[in-house]
Amino acid sequence: MLEEVLPLGCDLFAERWVGPSEARRLLDAARPEEAIPLGERRDLADWALAALREALGAPEPSGPLAAQLAARADELREAHRRVRAAAAAPRRGLAVEPLWPPDLLALLVLQPRLR
Repeated sequence: MLEEVLPLGCDLFAERWVGPSEARRLLDAARPEEAIPLGERRDLADWALAALREALGAPEPSGPLAAQLAARADELREAHRRVRAAAAAPRRGLAVEPLWPPDLLALLVLQPRLR
C-alpha cells in the first residue's frame, strides 16, 4: 500500500473544487497580510470544515472530490504502466484505487483580500 498527499481546494464562494495544480498555485501565492481576529478565524474554519464534513460524510465516494481522487488514481496507474513498459518489466496485476474517505491532513483557509 502506498499513500500520497494530494493538495486540493474548495472555493466555497463558487462552490467548486480546485484541482492540485490550482491548489498549489494558490498556496504558493498566499501571503499573510494582516491579523484576523480569533473569532473570525474560528468562524472561517467552521465554515470550511462544514463543507468538508458534507463532502467526506458520504459512505461511498461521490461528487467532485471523489472525481478528483479517481482522476489522480488513473494518473498514477498510467504512470506506473509507462514505467513498466519503458523498463520492459512484466505487467503483473496493479490496482490503484483511492481510499474513501480520504484523510484530511491540513486545512488552510485562504480569505480574499477586500479592497
